[in-house]
Amino acid sequence: IQIGQLLTNLFKNAAEAIMQKIQDLPKGSKTIGKISLKLLEEDNNLFVIITDNGAGFPDGILENATEPYVTSRDNGTGLGLAIAKKIMDDHQGELIIKNNPEDGATVSLIFKK
Repeated sequence: IQIGQLLTNLFKNAAEAIMQKIQDLPKGSKTIGKISLKLLEEDNNLFVIITDNGAGFPDGILENATEPYVTSRDNGTGLGLAIAKKIMDDHQGELIIKNNPEDGATVSLIFKK
């Protein structure tokens, strides 16, 4: 149940980041939102990698994005990624967040076998 909640939250964040990017585009501009999910098994670890082409994380909050009440959204609570990190900690996993070189962000979940 917790992992389902975690994945739902991450996909919701990705969709909201895409919507934010679309709203910030000049009028008449178009873009296609894209969210991808990749599953990898390597070195006795399972990797769940979610990538989007949304707005990405502002540089000022990227390092602290998983701490409670840190948000870049007007209506955000800043609890989603904090809860995601707690769920991964509870499962002896790791959560890695980074901005992509061109646009969007990647969130990686690493589960130890």
